[in-house]
Amino acid sequence: MYRERFQGGLLTLLSAGGHDPLKDWEVKKRDGYLQIFLDQDIKAMVLEIGGTNVSTAYLNCPKSNKEILGIAMPFLIMVIKNLNKYFTFEVTIMDDTNVRRRFRVANFQSCTKILQFSTAMPICLSEGWNQVQFNLADFTRRAYQRQYVETLRLKINANVRIRRIYFAERLMTEEELPPEYRLYFPLPPAKKKPCVCKEEKPDPDQVFAEETEKAEECLCEEEPLAPPSASAPDTSIKAAIEATEGGGDTALESGAETKPAAGGECECNDVPQAKCTCGAEESKVLTCTCNLPQVEGTAEQGDAGDAAKATDCVCDVEAPPAREPSRNPSTAARASFK
Repeated sequence: MYRERFQGGLLTLLSAGGHDPLKDWEVKKRDGYLQIFLDQDIKAMVLEIGGTNVSTAYLNCPKSNKEILGIAMPFLIMVIKNLNKYFTFEVTIMDDTNVRRRFRVANFQSCTKILQFSTAMPICLSEGWNQVQFNLADFTRRAYQRQYVETLRLKINANVRIRRIYFAERLMTEEELPPEYRLYFPLPPAKKKPCVCKEEKPDPDQVFAEETEKAEECLCEEEPLAPPSASAPDTSIKAAIEATEGGGDTALESGAETKPAAGGECECNDVPQAKCTCGAEESKVLTCTCNLPQVEGTAEQGDAGDAAKATDCVCDVEAPPAREPSRNPSTAARASFK
């Protein structure tokens, strides 16, 4: 078939992704099957042959027993997948004495047996996809001390999944092979880096990437603010006045500005205000609360309003000494303002 053709580089004998991959092959699938489908591991078309008996389900090239391949390239390369079942293949070659020799390779063979015209040898396939490289010239010289001339026939028995079978004049690296001769495995999904928030402590055993590598954006959900409580104090001036008039110490807690009183004079916002007389004894005056009126208008009007006097002056006196609580609630309230 190929003796009269130019042989150099790579010569494909079977490609599952081709238009008619079994054009030059004889198919026997008694008690077996043959199908072409998309492999999920390499995302490419593959050919699978299987059966209960490896001797009754096989592919043979060329079709007719009267034909020969006539391939002089010494390297047979097969891209196949291990199905964890019995599998075997045979290669028939011719040496420099015009004698036909046959190499039979099987994964159920335990040791190598060399006979006069045939050699049986074991093969161990890894899990998943494998690239089997068979040096025909080397095996012919080591087994029979003869020189390899050409390959005559090739037989692939069940059970195996095939991507490509080809011959090469020399072994090539992955970079030297054409893209269609390589195996491409999909990349696994990238793992997201852990999101470390201020509230969380990073795991000391976690290995982080280099500093030059850009970190992925990490968005941490913030806890929603708690709704204001119904009992929260009102910080407005009006509330301070009402609380003071109601008779209690809530004027100081309401947020109104307080400054120590000096001789009954109240200073709010560094502007002297009306004098405040709290009771007959000024020595008991502790703090003086001034409430400025709100000035409306422009900024110029607001400057003039700074000199306005406070309309209200609330003074807190020293708390009286502890005594027994009064049975009359109104009497206890009045005593706090004396």
